[in-house]
Amino acid sequence: MSEPKYKVGDRVRVLPTRDIHPAIHGREGTISKVRTGPTLYDVEFFNCGLPRMAEHELEPAQVQQPPVQSAGPRFKKGDPVQNNMGRKATVLHQDEATPPQHWVRFWDTGQGEWYYEADLFPQAQSAGPSSPAPEIVRDLITCVCLDLRTMLIEKNKSYGNSALDPVRIFSKADPIEQLNVRIDDKLSRLVRGQDAGEDVELDLLGYLVLKQVAKRLKNEQTPQ
Repeated sequence: MSEPKYKVGDRVRVLPTRDIHPAIHGREGTISKVRTGPTLYDVEFFNCGLPRMAEHELEPAQVQQPPVQSAGPRFKKGDPVQNNMGRKATVLHQDEATPPQHWVRFWDTGQGEWYYEADLFPQAQSAGPSSPAPEIVRDLITCVCLDLRTMLIEKNKSYGNSALDPVRIFSKADPIEQLNVRIDDKLSRLVRGQDAGEDVELDLLGYLVLKQVAKRLKNEQTPQ
């Protein structure tokens, strides 16, 4: 087995392959975890989940070098900062290189990353919580849908069409009714607060999507 091409912390760009949704073509992210057999990478994008990408779907990102600054560092350890997208972080370490670089930890994910000082800004002061920009909300919607797509496709590869073509050993109900039972079970866990370490909300969304798929398959198989 060949060694993984990338390691944790590497910056990568998504290639426009057929299996990748066009919404993330060309997006840059950071490798947060390397999985082997076959090699897969969890890639962290801005304000996004961790889509799992194959090695052939990625290429190294070109790091843009900012202009050299003559002034001393503007930030010190412990300073609250934000990047140019308004994502909040705290400075944890400063590199004495020229131009200055800072290791910051983001508040939303807890992930750390090196930033050139020119790409960081003091956190904006506000009287209360601010509404996110529409483009950030649209980006988050895309990320959540991509996470859901990745989960459903991986489960389909692992278990086949078990949700849409059950074996019917005990239950003789059709696929849609069996999906309704699974949906009720997930709703019951949410109401009772019993998640057993699972992401019940994501599972619930997955079953709702599979129900839509089952309904479309049923409509296609029904004689007109």
